[in-house]
Amino acid sequence: MYDADSKPTTFNKIGVDHFTPHDLRRTTATFMAQSGEMDEVVDAVLNHAKQEVIKVYNQFKYDVQKQQALEAWARKQTAITTDTEKDDVQIRHNGS
Repeated sequence: MYDADSKPTTFNKIGVDHFTPHDLRRTTATFMAQSGEMDEVVDAVLNHAKQEVIKVYNQFKYDVQKQQALEAWARKQTAITTDTEKDDVQIRHNGS
């Protein structure tokens, strides 16, 4: 879209007044939690540091689980942006 002076304009399609990149992280984490991903996987996707005794004893990186969760999120985003969103977007849980 362009204004009267032929300058590009933006159009707020989602109706959010104040949007930041952090909102994308929050939305991603919420989707993954709603889809049944373990908190450990969500934290690993968000690159949160492990806390307390867990950081000493749990050295697992959750690479496969992160990939599966992110692929499910990519399918969800594609469905939303192509207006083909359905309730049956699948996520693979815990390596299954």
